[in-house]
Amino acid sequence: MRANGFRLARRSMMILGGAAVGGVVGLLFAPATGARSRALLRDKLLHYRKLMSRRADSKSRHLKNWAQGMEHRVSKRLHREIGAAQDSQIR
Repeated sequence: MRANGFRLARRSMMILGGAAVGGVVGLLFAPATGARSRALLRDKLLHYRKLMSRRADSKSRHLKNWAQGMEHRVSKRLHREIGAAQDSQIR
């Protein structure tokens, strides 16, 4: 089931990427718009690069915090299990 989801996501990204590349190529070679279109394109690319960078930073912070939470949970459970095992050996 998961493999199908990954395939669908990969196909969707390829289609969106192809559309984006086609749009960029179309704008770059549009004869009427010239420098203005290229400047707009550059501005949009810079904007989306900044946006993606912010999202990547946010996701990395989220994953770091999640991993730290999991580490805490596992550590707590191990301490609890070790304590229970030691208590059973004492009795």
